[in-house]
Amino acid sequence: MPKDNLKYFLSIVFLITPFLAAGQQQDEQIQAALEDLAEESEQETEDDEFWQQLELYQKHPLNINRASYEDLTLFTFLNPLQIESLLHYKKLLGELISIYELQAVPGFDIITIRKLLPYIYVSDNPFDKSYRFKDYFHHGDWEVLFRYKRDIEKKKGFIKKDSLGRTHYLGDPNSLFFRMRYRFGSNLSMGITADRDAGEPFTGYSQKGFDFYSLHLFLKGYKSIRALAIGDYRINLGQGLINKQGLTFGKSSTVMNIDKSGSIITPHTSSMEYGFYRGGAISFGKKKINSTLFFSYKPEDASLTPLDSVQNYFKTFQSSGYHRSETELKNKGAVKLLSTGGSVRYDFKQGHVAFNTVYHSFSDSMKHTNQWYDLYGHEGKEMLNASLDYALFMRQFYFFGETATDKAGALATVNGLVMSVDPRADISLLYRNYSRAYTSLYTTAFGESTKPQNEHGFYAGISLRPKNKWQLNAYADIFSFPWLRYRIDELSGGKDYFIQTTYSPSKKLNVYLRFRDKQKSLNQLKEAPMANIIPTHKQSLRLQTDWKYSGHFRFRNVAEFSSFRGGNDPVSRGYFLAQDLIWKTNKSFSGNFRIAWFQTDDYDTRIYAFENEVRYAYSIPFFYGNGIRSYVNFRINPARKLSLWTKFSRTWYFNQQTIGSSWDEIQGNKRTNVTLEIIYGFK
Repeated sequence: MPKDNLKYFLSIVFLITPFLAAGQQQDEQIQAALEDLAEESEQETEDDEFWQQLELYQKHPLNINRASYEDLTLFTFLNPLQIESLLHYKKLLGELISIYELQAVPGFDIITIRKLLPYIYVSDNPFDKSYRFKDYFHHGDWEVLFRYKRDIEKKKGFIKKDSLGRTHYLGDPNSLFFRMRYRFGSNLSMGITADRDAGEPFTGYSQKGFDFYSLHLFLKGYKSIRALAIGDYRINLGQGLINKQGLTFGKSSTVMNIDKSGSIITPHTSSMEYGFYRGGAISFGKKKINSTLFFSYKPEDASLTPLDSVQNYFKTFQSSGYHRSETELKNKGAVKLLSTGGSVRYDFKQGHVAFNTVYHSFSDSMKHTNQWYDLYGHEGKEMLNASLDYALFMRQFYFFGETATDKAGALATVNGLVMSVDPRADISLLYRNYSRAYTSLYTTAFGESTKPQNEHGFYAGISLRPKNKWQLNAYADIFSFPWLRYRIDELSGGKDYFIQTTYSPSKKLNVYLRFRDKQKSLNQLKEAPMANIIPTHKQSLRLQTDWKYSGHFRFRNVAEFSSFRGGNDPVSRGYFLAQDLIWKTNKSFSGNFRIAWFQTDDYDTRIYAFENEVRYAYSIPFFYGNGIRSYVNFRINPARKLSLWTKFSRTWYFNQQTIGSSWDEIQGNKRTNVTLEIIYGFK
């Protein structure tokens, strides 16, 4: 049958297929991955570039016929084989003529297509037209955002005064965020970001206005320029062994998503004050050979200690971005960091191979701490890393990896395989071997640790789709640490098991049940001349139901149980129950409400839970103790180009007289937060 006739036949078949509902705006898998990320790093991130990009594709859907491999890697629920399968399908049969044709692409099931639908389009859209370069600056969208946030109850740092009558936190409790950004699709972005955290002075103390400012200009896909960034930007090379900045998901329910490669240059537009470069970067090339060069000079926060009469040293960079007290202000920008590097990549029909390098120079020496676990930490004023990374598609197999070395010759390597063994079954395998002596700066690679250092491990994942309505994802990760670690004063290892079953019988109902079992060793937190190492065992079980009652209302139920046992100590337990109501009565009004109850025996059984926020924001607080958590979130559009968002949240703790610790301590048993946001968009 001729190719055109075959395509029209397929289109007729799919046009009579029942309509597939668009997935929820914030996919449950992404929420779960963010919760896992917060739990592993024990901190939330202010990086909202990921959400900005998803919002862009919701406003201006990505034409699936023009989408590149790089474009599609944004969607974390797509694995490399699915992306390659789609590209191969288009190459073989030509462009898709209907959304429903995705059902004919090998590896695409109904659940995956539903998740993808809010962000894609198969038709003419404004960004498919032929524009001249000067049009990039006249046919895009401007957006101005202002956000105000405040805790109602004052923390100790705003109350207690010193002998001079000054509070520890030099500013007021108000948090302010401003961003003005222009975007022409994904081809051009430019803007300014300003941020001031609660407690940071707005004037005085050498402060002039906001504590943090960021500017960027980003151009993509113009002639031989693959990407160009001026101002603040991020660099992502290979699998993250020598440089990876920005939001990176680790082990999660998207068990096939183990390849960490993506766009090499991206703009930095969030309020994060650490983990990006400031200067210029360019990727260029034609056909098979592409090159990337970048240069950066940026002050970083650090605590300097005198080394001798003329030199200072620091132990680590401070990534919080807080400059609320005199000490924090003193550490602001204390170390000047010069960074440069690049990449040369050769693309061939079935993959690529690339050479990457990064060099850092510090104004002051870095020294490791006196702790035994940090014996192999970096020392000196310079860091140099180089690596080779590759990717290879061979029918139903996708191979990828990176091998890196540092200035001292220590090695780190990660290699993976994603394969489709059946139209309804995929398998992922990954091996990593990170030397205990390997050092790097801006890196986030696959592993149990946040850094690719002092770890060996093997990961295996499987994704099964026995029927269109069912999906089962599971992984097992076995790891070991060839040297001591923080809170582990001996050689150790562990196991991490995960399984999740998802049931989507219709466009109105989605249910998942997940279980995680993690075992590893830790120092026993008891006073003793020598640390006593004990095995720990943590388990968690979550059931979540998302039910679309009508076109205007959705209900989401979350129930989670956690348990922890250390050595011969009694088992501690934690419980979390939440009920969400989400509504969207019309284009001008929407919102969501949550009421939750939590009870945990201790910090080890804390439970992380994703919360809806104002636009471009999200929060993943953890809960321990005993109490009630509630919030309400509203969006109103009083005019076509104007959006107003507000969130009011409160946590009540039972049998507790204070909340928090140190300078963040609150007297009382409740904590209340208010967020207000204004967004104005125009051409």
